[in-house]
Amino acid sequence: MNSVRSTPQNGLTLIVTGGEHLGVLAAVRALREAGHAPWVAVHQRGSYAARSRATAGVIEVPNPGADSSGFVKSLARAAERIPAQVILPGTELGMVALAHHANAFPPGVALGICSPTVVANATDKSLLEGFVRAAGLSVPPTVEVNLEGVEDPLPFPYPVVVKPHRSELRGVDGVFRHFGARRARSAKELRAALAALPVRRGLVQPFLSGPLGSIAGVFWDGEMICAVQSRGDRLWPPYCGSMTYAETVPLNPRLVAAIGSLLQAVGWEGLFQVDFFEQSGEFVVIDLNPRFYTSLSIATRAGMNLPGTWVDLLRGQVPHVPSSYRTDVRYRHDEKDIRSLMHMLIHGPRGAALRGFIPRRNTALAVFSLKDPWPVLTSLTRLVRYLTATPVGKTPRSPGPIGAPTPKPES
Repeated sequence: MNSVRSTPQNGLTLIVTGGEHLGVLAAVRALREAGHAPWVAVHQRGSYAARSRATAGVIEVPNPGADSSGFVKSLARAAERIPAQVILPGTELGMVALAHHANAFPPGVALGICSPTVVANATDKSLLEGFVRAAGLSVPPTVEVNLEGVEDPLPFPYPVVVKPHRSELRGVDGVFRHFGARRARSAKELRAALAALPVRRGLVQPFLSGPLGSIAGVFWDGEMICAVQSRGDRLWPPYCGSMTYAETVPLNPRLVAAIGSLLQAVGWEGLFQVDFFEQSGEFVVIDLNPRFYTSLSIATRAGMNLPGTWVDLLRGQVPHVPSSYRTDVRYRHDEKDIRSLMHMLIHGPRGAALRGFIPRRNTALAVFSLKDPWPVLTSLTRLVRYLTATPVGKTPRSPGPIGAPTPKPES
C-alpha cells in the first residue's frame, strides 16, 4: 500500500482496479464527486488515477494479465485492511479475475461483477452478433478468418476491419495484452493484422464510416437505470480508433430500449458502453464495453454520474438519477485529439481540422482538470518516452492498436 490521502466523512470506501487507464481516472473523479473515497489498485507507478486528488489511496497489486491469482489475493488483503465496502474492476482482465474468485473477499464487500459466464458472454466479440440481432439491432456481417485462409474470397469488399475475439489475449510469453481493431485495405494488410494476433485468426467485418455513436449507462435487474448518448466526430488511431472528440446528443428511445434488450440477453448488470454507427435509419452495433471507458467524463460533465449510480445499486440503495442530462456537452482526449487533427490537416478534411483546434466551452478533458491537475504528469511522461523512442530524422508515428501492451490507453 503506497499512500493514504483524504477521505470524506460520508460516503463509502471503495477500491477501483486498473488505475493505469484513463477510464478509471474518470471513474475515481466521478466517485469522489458522488461523495465516496475511491482507492485505486495499480501495477504501474505514476499512473493517471494514482496521481489524482480524487484518489483516497493507492494499492500496488500484481498485473492481472500476468498473475491473476496474486492480483485477487492482494485486493482481498487490501479490502480487509482498509476496510473497503465496494470493489470495482476497471479493466476486462480485472473483471475476469474477480468473477472467478468472488469468494476470496471478506463478507460484506460488494463486487461490481457478474458471473463468470456472463462476463465471458459480454467480452467475447464472436458472440456479439447473435445478441445484437436478438435485440432487433443491426450488426456488420462477420466472418472468422484464419491466417492460412486469407486467400479465400471474402463475402464483402475491402477495406475491412479485423478484430480479435477478445480484447485481451494471452501472448506466447503467457502474459495477456490488449489487442484492438485494425483496418485492412488488401489481402496483404489482412494477413499482417491476423499475423499480429497470438492465435493468428480474427473476426473480419466490412469497414463502416461516419460519426461514431455511443450509448453508455447503468443496466440493473432488467432495467435501464440511466443512459447517455453521444456522437464522436474524431478518432485515433484513424479509421478504427476510439473517440477523441465527442458531444452529448438527445437520447433515442428506440435505441435505448434495444440496447436494454441486448444487455438483458447477455445477462449484464452494471456500467456499460456500446459503440454503433447509424446508417440509413438503422443502428449498427460494433462493440460492447462492459467496463469503464475512456470518454466516461462526458457523462459526468453532462450530469449523469454513472459510477456513483452503479455503486448505489451494488449497496442495495435507490440511486438518485436525474430525469435528463445536458446535451451539447463536449469531450476531448487531450493526448490523442491533437494527433487526429494533425492527421486531418495532412489527409483532409483540412477545414474541419482547423475548426477542431479552436477551444470550445463546456468540454470535459480526458486528463487535465484545473481541480485535479497532477494526472497530466503521466501524459508528459508518456510523451517523453514516445519521443525519445522515435529514431532521429523520422516523424513520430502513433503505434497501431494491434498488440499494444496491457494496459490499454482507451475505449
